[in-house]
Amino acid sequence: MQRYFAAAGAALTLSLTVPVSAETLSQRSAESRVTLGYRVTDAAVQALLPAGWTLSGAGGPGANLTLIFTDRALYQTPEGQPIAGGRTRDVIFIASASNAAGQNRTFVVLTLSPERATPGPYGVSIPATFETRTQTVTGADEKPLSEQHWKVQLAEGGGLELDLRYERGPVRRGAMQTTGGQLVYSAKTPDFYRIYRTESGTDAVSAASPSRLRSSSLKVTGARLTTLLNGSERLVSMSETPYYLREVWLP
Repeated sequence: MQRYFAAAGAALTLSLTVPVSAETLSQRSAESRVTLGYRVTDAAVQALLPAGWTLSGAGGPGANLTLIFTDRALYQTPEGQPIAGGRTRDVIFIASASNAAGQNRTFVVLTLSPERATPGPYGVSIPATFETRTQTVTGADEKPLSEQHWKVQLAEGGGLELDLRYERGPVRRGAMQTTGGQLVYSAKTPDFYRIYRTESGTDAVSAASPSRLRSSSLKVTGARLTTLLNGSERLVSMSETPYYLREVWLP
């Protein structure tokens, strides 16, 4: 059931070696993440992709839309200056697609962000306000039970509420990529991309046997979001990344 690296999130791990000498360090960040893979209507996601690109996995059982809820505690330029106040909370919508030439790309199709962080590097961020609450309780059984609540209100109207309850487990470490990297593209400007080099620890909660995801609820309002998430969506995967350290490079 693990889909963070296997479905819509699979292209996030797509690596391509790029000469380091041709790159420019753009920013550094440190954050925690919760990643949810959903199966939604193919046509709704396809409408957000650039012309000439076709949604990967259309008609299949896996996730075709990934939502990343990120709490960015450090957000700065290479010189150490804060970006967008130095801290943001965001909800990032990711989809994977291919074209007739056989290329495969990961696209950021939408981001919900504080107004100070819009329109964002990919040009698809829209302003929103955030209320978040996270709690972890560990009893004598040494099984940490976590709860997360996100309430996101769009400036244009509508929004979403996410409630999760899950048992935390050990994380799998992902090593920093120093010569290649993850290439992530803009759905608005499909030839624009950034190169991510990261170090992280991820707990694939829903892939555990049995799943450690106790409950999940996603409520969505407003025309923009209900086009994607109208209640018919199916949660395919859930993972937590308690630490995600990232350098972003430009080609």
